[in-house]
Amino acid sequence: MPPRLIAAGRSDTGRTRSNNEDRVLVDLPKGLFLVVDGMGGQAAGERAAEVAARIIAMRLARQTGDAEKRVREAFALASTEIYDLAAQQPELKGMACVATLALIEGDRVVVGHVGDSRLYLLEPASIRKVTSDHSPVGELEDAGKLSEEDAMRHPRRSQVYRDLGSAPHAPDDPDFVEVHSFVLPDCSALLLCSDGLTDQVPAQQIRRIVEHHAADPNAAALALIEAANDAGGKDNVSAILVETAQYAGISEKRKVRTSANFGWLWFLAGLLVATALFGILRPYIEQTSSGNKLNLGTVRRPHTWSVGPGGISSIEEALEKASTGDTISVAPGEYHEALHLRSGVSLVSLEVYGAKIIAPGVAVIGDSVHDARFSGFEILGPGEIGIQLVNSDVELTNLKVTGMSKAGVEIDGGKSSLQGSTIEANGGTGVYVHGLTSANIDHNVIRNNGHGSEPLPGLFVGGSATPHLWANVIAGNGKEQVWISPFFNQGTLLKDNEIAPASKRGELSVKVVTR
Repeated sequence: MPPRLIAAGRSDTGRTRSNNEDRVLVDLPKGLFLVVDGMGGQAAGERAAEVAARIIAMRLARQTGDAEKRVREAFALASTEIYDLAAQQPELKGMACVATLALIEGDRVVVGHVGDSRLYLLEPASIRKVTSDHSPVGELEDAGKLSEEDAMRHPRRSQVYRDLGSAPHAPDDPDFVEVHSFVLPDCSALLLCSDGLTDQVPAQQIRRIVEHHAADPNAAALALIEAANDAGGKDNVSAILVETAQYAGISEKRKVRTSANFGWLWFLAGLLVATALFGILRPYIEQTSSGNKLNLGTVRRPHTWSVGPGGISSIEEALEKASTGDTISVAPGEYHEALHLRSGVSLVSLEVYGAKIIAPGVAVIGDSVHDARFSGFEILGPGEIGIQLVNSDVELTNLKVTGMSKAGVEIDGGKSSLQGSTIEANGGTGVYVHGLTSANIDHNVIRNNGHGSEPLPGLFVGGSATPHLWANVIAGNGKEQVWISPFFNQGTLLKDNEIAPASKRGELSVKVVTR
């Protein structure tokens, strides 16, 4: 994966559904991004989406054949597997799903698509739908016979004539997989989304939201979901944003906008009054994902601090200078310093794994830190703990942690998240979650940890912790792959994650421990 990309994905049940049949997969190191929208109702739709996500990811993990061939084979395998499962289990009859995939290798994007989920290519002030909607209404819209607004309101909007699961397929079947291949422009972003977004939010509003949150794909995905829910939230809604570094630089977070559209009569009649009120109240308009909001008081624009050549020399110095809402952008290089995260501050490596943190003891600490983000760094040993969060709310994304003797990542309490990261080759536990926490642990690779003086698992859920674990790959660790406390409801743990057998024959992959 070229280090110039940042990415994040989110999914939400919406306002009217009781369950979420969408699935998203964000694997930045492999350049794999996938949105799946299940059909068939309740458990059947969810099962179809889960099967598709698992089969597609497994096929693309094998580097055999060119990218387009692998994408076609992945979709065909998924469709056949769903069809076969439905045939074997009557309660799953009719289950299927639609899916949109982007596979990025080098500077080239290969898109695989079936159904009415979508992929958009965004460039500054531009948004273009790359995929076609495989639906009667979508065809009319793509042909210009229906306006976007009319298509969004059409009663047959949700009908599709291509899917994964209603029939077995071969990779080269005609009228099955829609494939595109193109070079990713230097200043661009990809948006993959389910129809829960595009049935509620017009394309130009989508573009404005994404540009407003440029450099923060996680915030963009959340804002898109918020906009869809504000518009009614009639369906599950999912969004994945993939941005180049150049696109991240176009951020349009202009928090202050003066009102320039007063008529001349108002201007002439109210100049003195307006001047006095502005001086006293200092009003300003804040642009949010759900519209404009009028605030009063002094405005401070969010600031971006640069660390590296031509900027601040140390990350800790930048953290001391930064305020809530600021971003610290760190150039590639080695930084021999322990970091103390701050509330409201985003700390981002300019290139994924480009900025490397090397520190004894605990390399990155967050103690009662909230609304912070730490993204794109590589944390190298020798050290004791790579990242330690205590009673914090921090987004950890696109990280790599190796060489720690006690734990790669420790989350003690709070509501932090760990997504799209690789935690490997740590002598201690890969990820240790404990305390009163409901952390999200999603789309991570946790492998080859726990091979120190005492064999330990890759993931240890201790105490009363109740993390959400989904789409993680856990393999090759020193003892059982996962340890859980008796208080943890393992429920769908094995179904929702790829957990390899234990390292020794006869041992379980998951073990309940009391320590």
